[in-house]
Amino acid sequence: MIALLCLPSFVALAVSSQAPVPAAVRDSCEDVSVAAAARSLLQSQNAHTGTRTPHRYAVTKKVVSSKIRFVFFAGLEGTGHHFWQEMLRRLSISHSADLSQELFNRRHGPGLFSSSDEQVREASAEHVVELMSEMQKNLSSAPGCNVVALNVGGITRPSGMMSYPNFGGRDRMFQNPDMFTLAKLAEAAGIDLRIVLLTRQPASLVQSELDRSYEKDLSHAVRKVSMTLSLLSEQLDLLDPAYVSCWSYEDPGARISHLLSFMGLCEEDSDHARKIIKEIYKPSNHSSRSNSLRESLDTGFQIHEHLLAKWCA
Repeated sequence: MIALLCLPSFVALAVSSQAPVPAAVRDSCEDVSVAAAARSLLQSQNAHTGTRTPHRYAVTKKVVSSKIRFVFFAGLEGTGHHFWQEMLRRLSISHSADLSQELFNRRHGPGLFSSSDEQVREASAEHVVELMSEMQKNLSSAPGCNVVALNVGGITRPSGMMSYPNFGGRDRMFQNPDMFTLAKLAEAAGIDLRIVLLTRQPASLVQSELDRSYEKDLSHAVRKVSMTLSLLSEQLDLLDPAYVSCWSYEDPGARISHLLSFMGLCEEDSDHARKIIKEIYKPSNHSSRSNSLRESLDTGFQIHEHLLAKWCA
């Protein structure tokens, strides 16, 4: 099956294409809007059933820019969203409240990740692409390198941190971002998306859940961490590895030079970034209880090790 997406700024984007696109079909794309492309992308998500191989991804990264990049911080609750919020306040980062709200609007609001209504999600997808394209156009004349934080930067209401999951409530296990859809929309908008995977030892995440009363008991916290890690891992496995890099809560400064470059912060000095880290980082102190969780958290540990091996090596 070929899902052909006609874009105004480039000829066409074919998702899961196994055959060349005829010239006549390409020519027919010229008048299709970015919004229509976004709608087609979202509608094709459930239709895509192609088999993946190590050299073929559900979304291939085609847009690369040395001038403007959009960054999403993807991680479970407790993996460092608040740390990065403070970090970004001290770095040269742009943010769009309208774009963040279009991605996630409260627990059940009309956002791409927050709504359970497919028609609302399609409308949000169109708006996301339009806002991304508009922001890139506005920044194109700005000097130097420009980075747009899609989450954690700027005011976080009503979007929250867009963690996995985002916000509380009885349906919180369904309130998660979707990196697969976000990557497809980024390609439709013609923007360079970068995903920073936030990692932390699962036992510390469980303890953090209990300390903040996010889960009522140890069993629920263990299941929540394991299931949400699995969801995030599966989403990232659909993507071209060029989209993703990682940051470790346990060793916040280890990859900072690489991350600054990956995110597009070309004018930021790594020594300055390390100084900020020393000022704001709060290490975990959950080791005493965490050691007893190994057996019950085995699924979560295995997924965590997979994430580290694939994205943090």
